[in-house]
Amino acid sequence: YTLQLPAGLQTRLADASGRRSSGKLAGVFAMGAISALIVGPCVAAPLAGARFPRRAGHAQPTGDTPYFLCLGTIEPRKNHATLLAVWHSLAAELGEKTPRLVIVGQWGAGSAALRKQLQGDALLQRHVEVLDTCRDEELGHLIAAARAVLLPSRAEGFGLPMVEALALGTPVIASDLASFRVIGQGIPTLLDPLDITAWKQAVQAFINDCPARSNQVAAMPQFRTPTWADHFGAVEQWLDMLRHEARPDVSSVHDERSAG
Repeated sequence: YTLQLPAGLQTRLADASGRRSSGKLAGVFAMGAISALIVGPCVAAPLAGARFPRRAGHAQPTGDTPYFLCLGTIEPRKNHATLLAVWHSLAAELGEKTPRLVIVGQWGAGSAALRKQLQGDALLQRHVEVLDTCRDEELGHLIAAARAVLLPSRAEGFGLPMVEALALGTPVIASDLASFRVIGQGIPTLLDPLDITAWKQAVQAFINDCPARSNQVAAMPQFRTPTWADHFGAVEQWLDMLRHEARPDVSSVHDERSAG
């Protein structure tokens, strides 16, 4: 049988399926309730991040200066603007003792203003590096040796960089978003993405082994990394449930025909 759904609900279902976000699924059910619709079975199947080899004795790929890493397409939703504001303030205050900020990601739509800011700010040019291409081996090395991975997104569907960082034992400072609360399993430091003061204080603290960073490192062995086996296992269970619910009740159909 075919179930016709309103366009808005179809979009939310497709988005939830594509991003495997339990938060998106909650939105699907909320929209179904508002529209007085019965929403069919849905599943949140977390994606597995890339498998990077763990390294013994992480070398500093950017020299002796400690650095922080931000991963993701450079676009307004990822909120790199907060990090640039933090680093400008740090550079003005700490001078040559400022940690480096390494941004790995391609320039996306709406990034022109950020690129212009970087090009026109001498302080940022000295302490911020953008890598628009990076091989998996290099990326794994960068993640493993960073003081922390920074994810200041205003909105996020899932957040693979968080999974990849925690799997390598690297602390994470991220926005306080529903998806990050779920996949971080209580380990990352979560902040308001627009609170520049809080982000600056956290970065300054994580330059050294502050209690918050040490607590994250101590909790790393408890982190359960999502796997592709988990992902496809959840999807297969969901498909089995759909097949079962879609299967007609043959006995009841036979009884109705007999009665007729």
